[in-house]
Amino acid sequence: MNGSIENLSSETVRRILLEAKNSGVSVEDYLEEIANENLTNGNGDAPQTRTVSEKVDLSKSHEWLKENRQKYIGKWVVLDGDRFIGAGSDPRPFVEQARQAGVKVPFVKFVEDDSEPFTGGWL
Repeated sequence: MNGSIENLSSETVRRILLEAKNSGVSVEDYLEEIANENLTNGNGDAPQTRTVSEKVDLSKSHEWLKENRQKYIGKWVVLDGDRFIGAGSDPRPFVEQARQAGVKVPFVKFVEDDSEPFTGGWL
């Protein structure tokens, strides 16, 4: 499955299903309509991923996340090392805030609930 699709929240998926049903069209047609509107409005491209040529030490961010992850399940977390920048359903404002504060490479991670065991879809 495409990685970007896997990152959709359950709330977003439910909203898409409901909007398609209320519009009287299939989910595929509804998504195609959204994609076409985004292209027409100039929003068709996903946010660009920036690459960094220098090596970045993420150990402090990973350690912070390990200690604090339970507070942020289901949210995007933005860090600068072990310094918390922000968390929410959309990381972009916090990434922008970090960049305005001079952070070259903010650490951005969606915190999933891994308390349930992986079942491989058989349950």
